[in-house]
Amino acid sequence: MSGPLIEEMSPAEEEWIRDLLRSFQQVGSAVDGPDRDQPRTDVEYIDALWQMTVNHVEDEPDFDPNAMINIMGAALGDHLIREVPGLRWVLGTYPDGVTEATVHHQIGNIVVHPMNFIGKRWPTRSEEPGTWISQQAAGLVQGIQGALAAASGGTNAAQNS
Repeated sequence: MSGPLIEEMSPAEEEWIRDLLRSFQQVGSAVDGPDRDQPRTDVEYIDALWQMTVNHVEDEPDFDPNAMINIMGAALGDHLIREVPGLRWVLGTYPDGVTEATVHHQIGNIVVHPMNFIGKRWPTRSEEPGTWISQQAAGLVQGIQGALAAASGGTNAAQNS
Protein backbone atom coordinates (compact mmCIF):
# COMPACT_ATOMS: atom_id res chain seq x y z
CA MET A 1 0.00 0.00 0.00
CA SER A 2 1.33 3.41 -0.91
CA GLY A 3 1.46 6.33 1.49
CA PRO A 4 -1.38 8.76 1.93
CA LEU A 5 -2.17 11.79 -0.18
CA ILE A 6 -1.20 14.71 2.08
CA GLU A 7 -3.55 17.69 2.16
CA GLU A 8 -3.83 20.80 4.31
CA MET A 9 -6.44 20.78 7.03
CA SER A 10 -9.42 23.07 6.66
CA PRO A 11 -9.88 25.81 9.27
CA ALA A 12 -12.63 23.67 10.86
CA GLU A 13 -10.31 20.67 11.10
CA GLU A 14 -7.54 22.81 12.60
CA GLU A 15 -10.06 24.10 15.15
CA TRP A 16 -11.05 20.51 15.96
CA ILE A 17 -7.40 19.75 16.84
CA ARG A 18 -7.22 22.92 18.99
CA ASP A 19 -10.47 21.89 20.75
CA LEU A 20 -9.03 18.45 21.48
CA LEU A 21 -5.88 20.03 22.92
CA ARG A 22 -7.95 22.38 25.10
CA SER A 23 -9.92 19.37 26.34
CA PHE A 24 -6.64 17.59 27.08
CA GLN A 25 -5.47 20.55 29.18
CA GLN A 26 -8.74 20.55 31.12
CA VAL A 27 -8.57 16.82 31.73
CA GLY A 28 -4.92 17.10 32.77
CA SER A 29 -5.74 19.49 35.57
CA ALA A 30 -8.61 17.23 36.66
CA VAL A 31 -6.27 14.22 36.70
CA ASP A 32 -3.89 15.90 39.14
CA GLY A 33 -6.26 17.89 41.27
CA PRO A 34 -4.98 20.58 43.63
CA ASP A 35 -2.64 18.29 45.60
CA ARG A 36 -0.03 17.62 42.92
CA ASP A 37 3.27 19.30 43.82
CA GLN A 38 5.07 18.96 40.52
CA PRO A 39 3.54 19.33 37.07
CA ARG A 40 3.76 16.33 34.76
CA THR A 41 5.03 16.38 31.21
CA ASP A 42 2.44 16.17 28.46
CA VAL A 43 3.15 12.49 27.80
CA GLU A 44 2.91 11.74 31.53
CA TYR A 45 -0.57 13.27 31.42
CA ILE A 46 -1.45 11.06 28.46
CA ASP A 47 -0.25 8.04 30.46
CA ALA A 48 -2.30 9.16 33.49
CA LEU A 49 -5.39 9.71 31.35
CA TRP A 50 -4.90 6.29 29.74
CA GLN A 51 -4.78 4.72 33.20
CA MET A 52 -7.99 6.51 34.18
CA THR A 53 -9.78 4.96 31.20
CA VAL A 54 -8.81 1.41 32.17
CA ASN A 55 -11.55 1.38 34.81
CA HIS A 56 -14.26 2.59 32.43
CA VAL A 57 -16.37 0.34 30.31
CA GLU A 58 -17.90 1.34 27.02
CA ASP A 59 -21.47 0.84 28.24
CA GLU A 60 -21.23 3.62 30.83
CA PRO A 61 -23.68 6.30 29.64
CA ASP A 62 -21.30 9.28 29.90
CA PHE A 63 -18.14 7.58 28.66
CA ASP A 64 -17.20 8.23 25.03
CA PRO A 65 -14.13 6.21 24.03
CA ASN A 66 -13.81 8.04 20.70
CA ALA A 67 -13.52 11.38 22.45
CA MET A 68 -10.83 10.04 24.78
CA ILE A 69 -8.93 8.41 21.90
CA ASN A 70 -9.01 11.66 19.92
CA ILE A 71 -7.98 13.78 22.92
CA MET A 72 -5.02 11.52 23.74
CA GLY A 73 -4.09 11.22 20.05
CA ALA A 74 -4.12 14.99 19.58
CA ALA A 75 -1.93 15.40 22.67
CA LEU A 76 0.50 12.79 21.37
CA GLY A 77 0.61 14.46 17.94
CA ASP A 78 1.16 17.85 19.56
CA HIS A 79 4.01 16.39 21.62
CA LEU A 80 5.66 15.04 18.46
CA ILE A 81 5.27 18.40 16.72
CA ARG A 82 6.93 20.21 19.63
CA GLU A 83 9.79 17.70 19.78
CA VAL A 84 10.56 17.47 16.05
CA PRO A 85 10.78 20.75 14.11
CA GLY A 86 8.99 20.59 10.78
CA LEU A 87 6.25 18.16 11.82
CA ARG A 88 2.74 19.52 11.40
CA TRP A 89 -0.90 18.48 11.34
CA VAL A 90 -2.33 17.60 7.92
CA LEU A 91 -4.89 15.19 6.50
CA GLY A 92 -3.66 11.91 5.09
CA THR A 93 -5.98 10.17 2.63
CA TYR A 94 -5.20 6.63 1.54
CA PRO A 95 -6.16 5.01 -1.78
CA ASP A 96 -9.00 3.13 -0.04
CA GLY A 97 -10.56 6.49 0.87
CA VAL A 98 -9.69 6.47 4.58
CA THR A 99 -8.73 9.97 5.75
CA GLU A 100 -6.97 10.56 9.06
CA ALA A 101 -5.60 13.45 11.05
CA THR A 102 -1.91 13.00 10.39
CA VAL A 103 1.33 14.40 11.72
CA HIS A 104 3.59 14.84 8.70
CA HIS A 105 7.11 15.93 7.85
CA GLN A 106 7.83 16.85 4.26
CA ILE A 107 11.42 15.59 4.38
CA GLY A 108 11.18 11.86 3.94
CA ASN A 109 7.37 12.09 3.71
CA ILE A 110 7.10 10.92 7.33
CA VAL A 111 3.57 10.25 8.55
CA VAL A 112 2.25 9.39 12.01
CA HIS A 113 -1.43 8.83 12.80
CA PRO A 114 -1.62 9.59 16.54
CA MET A 115 -5.35 8.93 16.97
CA ASN A 116 -4.99 5.58 15.22
CA PHE A 117 -1.90 4.84 17.33
CA ILE A 118 -3.99 5.24 20.50
CA GLY A 119 -7.16 3.70 19.08
CA LYS A 120 -5.56 0.44 17.98
CA ARG A 121 -4.50 -0.24 21.56
CA TRP A 122 -7.81 0.79 23.11
CA PRO A 123 -9.38 -2.70 23.26
CA THR A 124 -6.39 -4.05 25.20
CA ARG A 125 -5.73 -0.96 27.33
CA SER A 126 -5.85 -2.87 30.61
CA GLU A 127 -2.96 -5.04 29.39
CA GLU A 128 -0.68 -2.13 28.46
CA PRO A 129 1.88 -0.90 31.02
CA GLY A 130 0.99 2.41 32.67
CA THR A 131 3.73 4.34 30.89
CA TRP A 132 3.49 2.77 27.46
CA ILE A 133 2.53 6.03 25.73
CA SER A 134 5.45 8.03 27.11
CA GLN A 135 7.79 5.15 26.25
CA GLN A 136 6.42 4.90 22.72
CA ALA A 137 6.48 8.69 22.29
CA ALA A 138 10.20 8.75 23.05
CA GLY A 139 10.73 5.97 20.52
CA LEU A 140 8.64 7.76 17.92
CA VAL A 141 10.63 10.98 18.35
CA GLN A 142 13.88 9.06 18.06
CA GLY A 143 12.67 7.15 15.00
CA ILE A 144 11.45 10.29 13.26
CA GLN A 145 14.70 12.11 13.98
CA GLY A 146 16.64 9.14 12.61
CA ALA A 147 14.50 9.01 9.46
CA LEU A 148 14.96 12.75 8.97
CA ALA A 149 18.72 12.45 9.36
CA ALA A 150 18.79 9.62 6.83
CA ALA A 151 16.55 11.49 4.39
CA SER A 152 18.57 14.69 4.75
CA GLY A 153 21.83 12.80 4.28
CA GLY A 154 20.45 11.21 1.13
CA THR A 155 19.38 14.60 -0.21
CA ASN A 156 22.76 16.18 0.51
CA ALA A 157 24.60 13.26 -1.06
CA ALA A 158 22.47 13.53 -4.20
CA GLN A 159 23.12 17.26 -4.44
CA ASN A 160 26.87 16.75 -4.04
CA SER A 161 27.10 14.17 -6.85
